[in-house]
Amino acid sequence: TALILGSMAPDFEYFLHFRPYGVIGHTWLGFLYLNLPLVFLLAYIYHHILKKPFITHLPKPFAGYYTYVVDERWGLHTWKDFFVFCYSALFGMLTHVVWDAFTHKTGYFVMEIPLLQRELH
Repeated sequence: TALILGSMAPDFEYFLHFRPYGVIGHTWLGFLYLNLPLVFLLAYIYHHILKKPFITHLPKPFAGYYTYVVDERWGLHTWKDFFVFCYSALFGMLTHVVWDAFTHKTGYFVMEIPLLQRELH
């Protein structure tokens, strides 16, 4: 959960501004002060509010396969769980930013590697 939400977290700021403009979401401070708390909040909302209705409303072949997940206990019950959750979220955020560096017009690797500046049609 943390890895997936963390990989989306740097762009959460865009939703808070209601436009694709961010100030802190793609920075180290943003990782800690904005993104990580949002990942905790969204993980809690998913596992304690949304997961059960989502799974029970899947088409029958999928719902039957995932029913065990509905009753699975989720939470950060130990320091190890907390630590794994945090580094998974941060790793997801880091991979997001690295991927952006390869895919955005002003990304570091796009600016450094001429091949990435070419448009393919």
